[in-house]
Amino acid sequence: MKTKKKVWIIVGTLLILTMAFMAPMMSRMPSPQADRIDGNNIVGIDAGGSYSWVIPTKTGVVLVDAGWDNEGKALKAEIGDRKVHAILITHGHFDHTGGLALFPEATVYIGPDEAPLLKGEAEAGGWMARMSTTMMNPSAYTPAHLQEFKDGDVIEIDGEKFQAIHTRGHTKGSAMYIWNDVLFTGDTIVGRGDYVNEIPEPTYDDYDAVQSNVAKVLAFPFNHIADGHVGLHTDAYRQVKSYIEGK
Repeated sequence: MKTKKKVWIIVGTLLILTMAFMAPMMSRMPSPQADRIDGNNIVGIDAGGSYSWVIPTKTGVVLVDAGWDNEGKALKAEIGDRKVHAILITHGHFDHTGGLALFPEATVYIGPDEAPLLKGEAEAGGWMARMSTTMMNPSAYTPAHLQEFKDGDVIEIDGEKFQAIHTRGHTKGSAMYIWNDVLFTGDTIVGRGDYVNEIPEPTYDDYDAVQSNVAKVLAFPFNHIADGHVGLHTDAYRQVKSYIEGK
């Protein structure tokens, strides 16, 4: 009996220490603005814990990320009978790619060196990201129409142009996209009201690479950020510039 009591004391102590260690990092995890965000001619749908952004085109839509909802009820309801021409992936973590199988005919764009992570052939670099993948055990899926862009490419889809920027750091092939005056940032940086910063460091493959890669977006004009977990933000160029200068 005494042995069991000691075991429970040890287990309880480890749990307390783990919670104390994790608490500061978890406090940096963002909260979504709403299940559905309608603004600046785009709609963000909370599709299983991350946003999938729906952008209208001449004859359908383009998505930025696909969420993690395997059924995609809210996302499909938003799209309706419009054709999904393409899906621009900001990074290959499962909570942004889990919905890809819902749109097998769409062309899927990814950044350089991101294919192995998206296909489940490589592990995430950050230990928190790896642990999440192990716990959730998501199904691997390889899109039939997968295209890797080159840094700086302009992707033209159904009359719309998307500036693609390789922003290595959160993952090897993390990407940002600019459409009109909106910068889609995925998880590399997220909005925090009147400023932007990162989510917890252990979710990043190469945290030290983030600043220099995000700085590349300042070569292009934009005024809004649509990120992967918080929502839509204004005055974004100033906020990103302040983030780069103050890091």
